[in-house]
Amino acid sequence: MAGMAVGTQEDAGAGEGPPRDGMAAGRRLPRFGFTTCPAVPAALWLGDGVLLGLLILLPPGGRWLAGGLGVAGAVALWWLGTPPVRRAAWLTAVGGALALWHVWAPWRTYRQLLPRDTRGGEIRAVVVDPGYVSDELFWLARRGGCRIRVTAFRPAGAEAFVACRGVLLLQSAATPPAPYGSRILCTGRFERPADGRLPFEFDYATYLRSVRIEHLFVADQVVIEGDPRGWRRMMAAAYTVRATLVERLVQGIDGREPAGIAAAMLFGYREGLTPALQQAFKRSGTIHIIAISGLHVAIAAAVFQTALALAGVPFRLRHAVLPAIVGAYVFLAGGAPSAVRAWIMIGIWCACRASLRPTPAFNSLAVSAFVLLAWNPLNLLNKGFQFSFLVVAFLSLGWRWISEILGAFNETDLWQPPHCRPPARRWRRRVMRWVVPALATSAVSWLGSLGMVAWTNGIVSPAGFPANLAACGLSWCALWLAPVKLLTGFLGPAVADGIVGGCLGRCLVGIQAGAQWAAREGTCLVVGQPHALLVVAYSAVLLVLLAPGMPARVRAALAGVWLALLAAIVLPVQWPRQPSVTVLSGGGSLPCIAVEPGGRLPPLALGGGDPLTARRLESWLVRNGYDRLQYLILTGGARGAAGGAERLVTNLFVASLIVPATSSGDAGPAVVPRLSATRPHLRAAVRAQIGNGRRVRCLARTDTGGQTLEHGALELDVGKSATTLQLASPGAPIRITVEADPLAGARLRADVGGQSTERFVPFTLRPAVARWRPGWTAWETIGSGGGPDEP
Repeated sequence: MAGMAVGTQEDAGAGEGPPRDGMAAGRRLPRFGFTTCPAVPAALWLGDGVLLGLLILLPPGGRWLAGGLGVAGAVALWWLGTPPVRRAAWLTAVGGALALWHVWAPWRTYRQLLPRDTRGGEIRAVVVDPGYVSDELFWLARRGGCRIRVTAFRPAGAEAFVACRGVLLLQSAATPPAPYGSRILCTGRFERPADGRLPFEFDYATYLRSVRIEHLFVADQVVIEGDPRGWRRMMAAAYTVRATLVERLVQGIDGREPAGIAAAMLFGYREGLTPALQQAFKRSGTIHIIAISGLHVAIAAAVFQTALALAGVPFRLRHAVLPAIVGAYVFLAGGAPSAVRAWIMIGIWCACRASLRPTPAFNSLAVSAFVLLAWNPLNLLNKGFQFSFLVVAFLSLGWRWISEILGAFNETDLWQPPHCRPPARRWRRRVMRWVVPALATSAVSWLGSLGMVAWTNGIVSPAGFPANLAACGLSWCALWLAPVKLLTGFLGPAVADGIVGGCLGRCLVGIQAGAQWAAREGTCLVVGQPHALLVVAYSAVLLVLLAPGMPARVRAALAGVWLALLAAIVLPVQWPRQPSVTVLSGGGSLPCIAVEPGGRLPPLALGGGDPLTARRLESWLVRNGYDRLQYLILTGGARGAAGGAERLVTNLFVASLIVPATSSGDAGPAVVPRLSATRPHLRAAVRAQIGNGRRVRCLARTDTGGQTLEHGALELDVGKSATTLQLASPGAPIRITVEADPLAGARLRADVGGQSTERFVPFTLRPAVARWRPGWTAWETIGSGGGPDEP
């Protein structure tokens, strides 16, 4: 970020007409464009080819959109580009060839031993995941599996291992804490990761492909056979140092959540963050604070540069060794694409500074994009990669305007000698040098990322602007205090270590409080998922709007178009909704039924379903403009009926949770006490035995063996084989009856405003979503994934 600021300031005054009096024309940079930024067309041609080459990995609907964007980008580059730009069009073929080569991936030789995607056997592998494995900070241990590099495979029933290669994701509930480089023996089966079979569902398979993983290995038994060998010993030693540093860093920080934020911010260990805290960072738009991004790398570079300057290292030597030091930090922090991008930009900036040359930031950004796409074209599918480069592109172009705003505030001071300026004015200038860039940079970042955030999460957070402003300031303080905390932790004294740790802990608590404040109910606008073309148009118009060298009339017209696109994303038409019934099925469990009462009332959900169905329900609600459930009704305590409740209550605002009761009247599902630890508004009700009926309500048991509940406009009757729900909504009275067949599925009867319909939902593994509204003669199938259909 520091390099970006310096480079763009030097470019800001370039190419603005003829040289002024006393300024030689040869000392000015040429007009902004492909001459000053030659890497920009090269990166655009390469990225265009990569996009076209990756079409085979996209769903059918996305292929038309991505293909159209790729063709339109190539035509625009050829039409607007100069002859040197057109001569670089061969990079499109290079990008397409690289993308197809990585999709084919001939180095994954283990696939030749798989006659089908699912096959059991034993593998020998090496752990290549630099996760935390020590017992001292057990809450930082990796969860959800680790990356391994397979070296041999023995199919079930075979006698000998066959040598093979490839990277897998190991998933096992009994995985021992194996450090990096450990040689392991696993018994289990290969599986394909779940893809995004529904339009609104997260595509886990595409995400894993972007990090070069195509298969999972679900292990029943894992045995560590040996320690690292060869060059992996040095890597393992480096990651051991990383673990030691994070242990020393969090020592003395009160609270596990602030300590988890410190581990995530400094060294990339995000396993210590609770799901509720991660959701708060996500909803508030401050998720980049807990990911090693350009902000962290820039602050680390500033810390290292200051230390080298205090040590008396000469200017050129200081900028020559700084990229190596920052690169070591990026390696220890996990090497995320955003961190590598910032490291490449800082390296280019240091090289230009050491050689006393200008440093155009946009060209540095293009070079880093070119390098990362050439190294792994599948990075283009990673939303983190897209988000990082898009935001930095907005900042690179927007810094010119930020510099002009700052210059306007301090213009009168330039006409007075320093000794003639009043002290108050000098202090005002110093304050404005920090406040104006901070406010303007936060505004550009927030506006630039607004479209991408709305498309990814379905929300727009106005409170994210002040939350980001405060979080970035506190992060700056925390990242400057962290090296001091490490020094006092290793060298002492203990009193100094405690003081620095207390200051660091307060900064982290402030970051956590800001994220939770901005993620409260009412501070986020749930806008649903806008169309991808709308998001692309919004980002493209804003990029062109910030670019220099444009006539005032054209810029004014573009500003009007951009405001219209902004309104289309932030202010969707919110007419009173019509009542509807939506059924989410698949996974072999009971279906989950979402009922929209109509008007402006939030929906209710009957059955949390298994965790997979609960995740689909959450995605469906957010993509349709809901972040709140009026009622979440669980009809049983087993995992198939209540296993997804914890996720729903954690990630959504659930006004009332309705649970079945045991013979003693207490809550049946064991999930309810766990929910009290993640949602504070449920805690009081749980401590009061859930009988006060404020937030968590129990179904009352009847003599017939069923359970009933009446609360306001809701009447619920849960029997042995059927569940009946009645809701007196303002739009129309709703009655839902679900009759379950343990062997075949469930039959649903819905009556909304006097119009009724029936639907049979079988127990299948294929996910499906169907919707019905009064006046429709048939159910609308929103999405249906492929896969087996056996009960």
